[in-house]
Amino acid sequence: LQHLVRRGRLDDVEPDGVGAVPGDTAPRPLTEYEVLLRILRAEPEALEAMGITPESDVRARDVLAGLARARYEAESGESLPEDTPTTALVDNQVFHLFPNTWIVHGLSDTGLMRAIPGETPDACYFDLIWFHFNHKDGDDPPAPEMILVEEGGPFGSYWDKETIGGTNAVSADQDTDNLEGQQRGLRANPDGVSIFSNYLESAIVHDLRLMDEFIARDQAPS
Repeated sequence: LQHLVRRGRLDDVEPDGVGAVPGDTAPRPLTEYEVLLRILRAEPEALEAMGITPESDVRARDVLAGLARARYEAESGESLPEDTPTTALVDNQVFHLFPNTWIVHGLSDTGLMRAIPGETPDACYFDLIWFHFNHKDGDDPPAPEMILVEEGGPFGSYWDKETIGGTNAVSADQDTDNLEGQQRGLRANPDGVSIFSNYLESAIVHDLRLMDEFIARDQAPS
């Protein structure tokens, strides 16, 4: 179990011109080979044990599934069925808890994330607690010490790659970078509007309705 906190703020950052509609400056999607190279850089020893190299003719998702299986079985002392589907090993379920908490749960990873208000409306703390499976014959681990990551610094510098895996550090940094990029895009758009995918739009609407109900309940006369 590892507990990391990173502070981020946008009050002293100029908009970088990223609008709601992707343009010529929007980054292109990574190719399958580029994704595989990122995994190789994050998990070199584990992939070497699996016989995976940059020349291997494999899908990145299958490589991630192999890493997830190996990590789960090593940590828990339990064996997964051979026919466990790739999606069960790689794709996690995300649960949103109003107003500021997300739980990511799956066979490969389980993490808890919170956005905690900072000193100004433009600052917040990104609170990340990552869990790993206890061995079936082991004892419960002690509570982790909280690590405060420097503002804007990568989680990867502090990540416990031995028990949690280096690819998760990449995902955490991508998430926080996306949050900052979305805010810059929102500020750069003259309409003050950003449009996301359908499922995110519906989630945002749901959160806003909950906020209205929450505020109305708090202000209702007793």
